[in-house]
Amino acid sequence: MSELNLKDLKGLFPFRTGDTNKGNFGYVAILGGCLNYSGAVKLANLSCASLRSGCGVAKLIVAKSLAPIVAPYLLEQTLFTIYDNDYNMVFNQKQLDEALHNIKALAIGMGWGNR
Repeated sequence: MSELNLKDLKGLFPFRTGDTNKGNFGYVAILGGCLNYSGAVKLANLSCASLRSGCGVAKLIVAKSLAPIVAPYLLEQTLFTIYDNDYNMVFNQKQLDEALHNIKALAIGMGWGNR
């Protein structure tokens, strides 16, 4: 077993030129949460793993009534709300299409509970 060095990893991450912006590096989203388990989606969001690994934009998608609960925990992510009924998401195709526009990767289900 050999030691892992920076030079071993350097080829995995392409050089980023100065004329790029966050939109050039992919959009990811986290879709989840309910009132009883809002902590799960907050923790997934707080990890900022996608941003640390190089994506350009991270979006948190939650039920509209959860927005005040999760918004204070947003760091660099954007927030998109979905219509809900008593803190549970009500899926609408138009809204989902808008929420997932340009998304390259989606983490789904944290804190959805058993409904």
